[in-house]
Amino acid sequence: MSNPNLQTSVLDPGRFPSELLEHIFRHLALRDLKSALLVCRHWRDRIGASSTLMGRVVLRFPKDRPLDRRHPGVWHVMARRARLERCSVVSVEPWWAAFGSKLVRIDLSMVTVDLPVLLVMLRQTTNLRELDVGYSTVVNGEDFDGDLRLNSLEVLLFHRASPGLVEALKNGCPRLKRLSVTHHTAPGEPDLLELVQTVQGTLKVLKLRLTDTVLEAVSEMDQLKLTNAWVQHCNDVLLTVQFCRLQPTLTTLSVFGRDITGSILAEIGELLPNLKHLSVCFAGIDHETLSMDFLRTMPKLESLHLLGDPHTRRFKHLQPIDPSRRANLKSLQLKYLSVHPDETWQFLARSHRIQTLSLAFCHLQNWPQFAQALGRLPSLKQLTLHYNTVLAWPQTPTRFTNTTTKALTLSFPIPIPKNHLDSLLYSFPNLSELNLAETRTFDDATIQHLSHRFAKLRKLTIKSCSITDDTVRHFCQHPGQLERLELRTNSRVSSVGRLEEKIDTVVFVPAEMGNRFRVFESRVVWICWVVVFAFAFACDYYYFSENYYQ
Repeated sequence: MSNPNLQTSVLDPGRFPSELLEHIFRHLALRDLKSALLVCRHWRDRIGASSTLMGRVVLRFPKDRPLDRRHPGVWHVMARRARLERCSVVSVEPWWAAFGSKLVRIDLSMVTVDLPVLLVMLRQTTNLRELDVGYSTVVNGEDFDGDLRLNSLEVLLFHRASPGLVEALKNGCPRLKRLSVTHHTAPGEPDLLELVQTVQGTLKVLKLRLTDTVLEAVSEMDQLKLTNAWVQHCNDVLLTVQFCRLQPTLTTLSVFGRDITGSILAEIGELLPNLKHLSVCFAGIDHETLSMDFLRTMPKLESLHLLGDPHTRRFKHLQPIDPSRRANLKSLQLKYLSVHPDETWQFLARSHRIQTLSLAFCHLQNWPQFAQALGRLPSLKQLTLHYNTVLAWPQTPTRFTNTTTKALTLSFPIPIPKNHLDSLLYSFPNLSELNLAETRTFDDATIQHLSHRFAKLRKLTIKSCSITDDTVRHFCQHPGQLERLELRTNSRVSSVGRLEEKIDTVVFVPAEMGNRFRVFESRVVWICWVVVFAFAFACDYYYFSENYYQ
């Protein structure tokens, strides 16, 4: 006989503590979180009261449709974020005011809007905290009121600063903490610097292209104490050094530009005693070497990201590192670099605090030493090897064991020998997440061994590998502890069968969907070649005609 009080005593959602409910909701996917909003009023109020949860819910307006007075408006929407993409905004009255006061973030991506219309939109968004103008075009109007107050605005992001909008905002956001401007022109610099000067007391994060004018203005801002900066210099690397001298409080620094050497980085380290996170992008590099001795001037550095030039695909060589030195690095990312085979791996093996290691588009000159270094990292949690080139694979794979690594991501378009792949996978017995992409030697036989060796594996993603329907049948019979399985664009997998009954979440993307883009891309390439040959033929014909008729 059923208990009549069971529903009210046990299953009543109102009996759960609010903190427990919010903790549970944070682990839900966005789709499930939206469903939870419809369960009952108590859950809806609990989710709506959490800024963290509601920050994940985004109201997206239709693309390629103009927004004007005829818009039907938005009603009964709890979203705190709104995103407008690839559209033109003609007018926001009267429909925007109905929900604008609830928004805390607005994203404008490739949007065309007149400045007076944008100012009306922002005035009606009284609680706005974050504004991302992105690649949008803000057209200045002739007659508009430039007075705008956004007292709650903390984050302002531009791809290319609009002079009219910057002028309207320079005295209207007294609490701004983060300002990002990817590109700006000389005519717009005065208003932009005036905005920085106005908020210098609260600004902590700044992204800006350095010029002599910018440095001169920053040197006069006594209250500007940045903790995070992304700076770009064109040809004068001393601008970056001078900027670091003016901002010794920086703990996070990202540098992009030419002529960045090890001695320059060492000088930056001496100027920034509290530097913890450093990212360097080398522009226009040739086959140069980078001395890694600059690490001795950064004793507190925890995260290091070195990126070669992705446009020229020219690799910067890392000079040997003193293997006797120990570093406090917790995260190391290398991209478009050529790594020295000896001292660098010895230094890596002595970096016992590294938790995240990522190598992408790098030249690995000695695989055995690199593998041995992986076995000596007792704190390693995540390892990513993406599109790297190994100059020579030895006949015998290197054996090592790392029991701390939980997440592994591999991409080897240039085939890795199967014995080396198996040895690499088996070296991490406690994996809970595995992601393999474009690795041809990963086949059904490897899958069968994985399911027996990795008892703790929870998430598995296989993309563009040599598996077949036998893998699907194997997982139907031996799902293990898998909670999520993704099979993407594997040409020999036709369907997932009854796999969804065995595993909680199954994502299947047939190879045909991936091939559509490849076919489209090949057609575009073919058309481009036709245009090139036609242009070359036209030039030759014109040259022949001119010479012939002379």
